[in-house]
Amino acid sequence: VFLVVEKRDMALAAPYVISVGGLVVGAGASKIKGGGGSSSGSSGEATVGGLPVAYDPSEGERWTAVCKYLLTDLKWLIAYAAKHLDR
Repeated sequence: VFLVVEKRDMALAAPYVISVGGLVVGAGASKIKGGGGSSSGSSGEATVGGLPVAYDPSEGERWTAVCKYLLTDLKWLIAYAAKHLDR
């Protein structure tokens, strides 16, 4: 799977932008500067679709959206790898 990442443009790798530290992967990755999809300003914060991946019991709907985005990206990446994996 890592060979696929090295050969392909990662801007096409996921429908929702994933950002962890300075690494940004996803459909809109080329539009994001500074490695963050959220306005919180924390450079080490992980985000999916611009939402932080930090569980807060008081914001259940946001957590549900983050999980949905993450699972959608995972499903897409598995399908992408299965299609493009050199056998």
